[in-house]
Amino acid sequence: MLARIAHRGPDGSGTLGFAAGDWRIELGHRRLAIIDLVTGAQPMVSADQEHVAITFNGEIYNFMDLREDLKVRGRTFRTQSDTEVLLQQIAEHGEAGLAAVNGMFAFALWDSKRRRLLLARDRAGIKPLFYAPLSNGGIAFASELGPILAHPHVDRTPSTAGYLSYFFSDYFQPPHTAVEGALQLPPGHFLVWENGKLGEPVPFFRLSASKPTLRSDADLAAETWQKLEASVDRQLIADVPVGIFLSGGLDSSSVAVLAARHARGRMKAFAIGFEDPSFDEAGYARKVASGIGVDFISETLRERDLIDITEEALATLDEPLADASYLPTYLLSRLAAKHVKVVVGGDGGDELFGGYPTYKAHRYARIYRKFPRILRSKIFPRAIEKLRVRDRYQSLEWKLKRFTGRWDDDAAVLHQRWMSNVDLPTLGNCFRKA
Repeated sequence: MLARIAHRGPDGSGTLGFAAGDWRIELGHRRLAIIDLVTGAQPMVSADQEHVAITFNGEIYNFMDLREDLKVRGRTFRTQSDTEVLLQQIAEHGEAGLAAVNGMFAFALWDSKRRRLLLARDRAGIKPLFYAPLSNGGIAFASELGPILAHPHVDRTPSTAGYLSYFFSDYFQPPHTAVEGALQLPPGHFLVWENGKLGEPVPFFRLSASKPTLRSDADLAAETWQKLEASVDRQLIADVPVGIFLSGGLDSSSVAVLAARHARGRMKAFAIGFEDPSFDEAGYARKVASGIGVDFISETLRERDLIDITEEALATLDEPLADASYLPTYLLSRLAAKHVKVVVGGDGGDELFGGYPTYKAHRYARIYRKFPRILRSKIFPRAIEKLRVRDRYQSLEWKLKRFTGRWDDDAAVLHQRWMSNVDLPTLGNCFRKA
């Protein structure tokens, strides 16, 4: 299993075993060293909690604050790592201690006294966590699906529910995976295995809708910028250089501005350009990098390189992913890895701030709904279907065809039809026939 995940941790490998009655517990880890390069190896057993061990993928941004609180409570530490702080936080507070942890994480914590394994995944699901209930009552787990499939007792039968979710949303929605024998722990959940019994995933975090506010846009904008700055500053904590993924858009540019402001030294920004001008944003990224005083490093993705890059990139994927941006993201990561170990970027900005064209389309949909049904269902779609789609990124013709050809009067269904690469009625027919 560790061999299948060696690319995730080139800086070290470790295992730790425990006897627990009729059970044998094995923890494994592949390390990418970012914090506490010398004493942060895993799996880790803490100074005063030798019956508790952890294998952890991620980074805890508020680990220094948690460390001070735990010291007040009498906890002692033998390392400077966020890993040991996370171990002690859970040893002190149990699952309730997850609420105070600010970071991206997936971890497994074994308690020998209680013969109890705890798995947990961060609120946003930044770090993946897969697990497989075994027929003998055991459990296998890993931060990728590949190591799970390396276990001889995991059912590899393709999952109908998993592929249904994939074709619907372009990825496998938790708890589904590509196979029947493995599951994903949903974001913001923990899971307990104890003496051969596996519990159900339990949420430790849920998003709650905020009440409407009467504050001005200017006040809200200032607070948003302040919180974004605090978040970026926390994520720059590392004992190795930190780089920036920079596309030139508002999301990555905002993060880049704040990262350069709080950097411990001169940063490097990385970008991927395209031969097709309608896709290329490298020029904007270069201007941002120049304006904030960071080094700019870029490569151009050329059509003749696509086949080689595609084969190389797909070899690193656990499961299918129907997002073509994976190819330039892979190339960008490969470029950055030549210079730094860790980067910050703007992923998630479109989701948080409504940056996708789909959100604008809902405005036009309110007007479109006022037209007679015969125009919306037949005349307009037939006329627009005859338009020739230009070979450029999200051309007007392509948007019009997506807008009318996947129309639905229900706004929620309409949004899903716009976002999905496979039309829902077609998808439903395929699975009914299967």
